[in-house]
Amino acid sequence: MIGSRIPAAKPEEKAVLRALRWRGAALVPGVGAVCRARDEGDCRALCLLIKKACICFLHARALGANARLSLFDTALMRVIYIRKYQKKIGG
Repeated sequence: MIGSRIPAAKPEEKAVLRALRWRGAALVPGVGAVCRARDEGDCRALCLLIKKACICFLHARALGANARLSLFDTALMRVIYIRKYQKKIGG
């Protein structure tokens, strides 16, 4: 749902809309995460994933780890979400 990167955008409407054009979320200084999805359920799920991703980033940074998911891992998670979990919520 969020892909391998979350873009950052200046706290200006045009910049946020540009960042959200190809992604479901963007990080905005002074605001936090701005998310978009096709329905409220997907938006809530996306917000939860963003929170978890940020927490993981902060923990990894505090430990001095430089861990990133590979492109394969992110693609695999997307396929699993689309085929399995999205069906459970009627998607």
